[in-house]
Amino acid sequence: MEWSYDWLYSCPAVLVLGYYRLYDFKGVVTLPLMYPRAIVLGRDGEVREYNRIPPYMFGDKIREICRGIACGEKIVDDFLEKALLTTMYYGGYNLILDYKGEAIPVSLELVDTTRYFFYYRRLENAKPVTSDIKTWITFGVGLRTGNVDLLFKACRDIGSIDNGKCFIETHNGLLLITTKQVEDKEYTRIVPDNNPLRHVINYDRVKRG
Repeated sequence: MEWSYDWLYSCPAVLVLGYYRLYDFKGVVTLPLMYPRAIVLGRDGEVREYNRIPPYMFGDKIREICRGIACGEKIVDDFLEKALLTTMYYGGYNLILDYKGEAIPVSLELVDTTRYFFYYRRLENAKPVTSDIKTWITFGVGLRTGNVDLLFKACRDIGSIDNGKCFIETHNGLLLITTKQVEDKEYTRIVPDNNPLRHVINYDRVKRG
């Protein structure tokens, strides 16, 4: 990017892993990714956007949300958009509750990206599961602690286990989690993002400006 900015916002792609029920309410399980990202930059009142997030990863929605945050515009309307926004603010593995249209964080976990390797491939007509919230919490504890037994125990309920690999049909495609690197051209290596969206100020330009 050969464009000197005053500020930028960098917003992650978000995987919707599945859903859960809590009493009469429905919740969603989300996981932000280090890359791809949507980036909104500003300089002297001009705004530019760079979006590398494909449509099946909610690329258009995340770009709109990212611009809304950066420009102070209306950001979200429905629950899913609010859940994506909440995920961006917190980072990591999230269980978010739909309480009368509001996105309420229920469980937030950091992900052990040194213990696990994550891969992803596009899957047409993917069917994410709705499972017991206890299963998703157990799954999150496994992600945070690196406890493979807990992770795989939960994965058997929300996905499948094959040859030491956990497979989950997400809203966006097929997610593969394993403790060893995988060489498979059908899958793309991804990394969960434990940090919230980035806001960067170009102090050199601010000082000169």
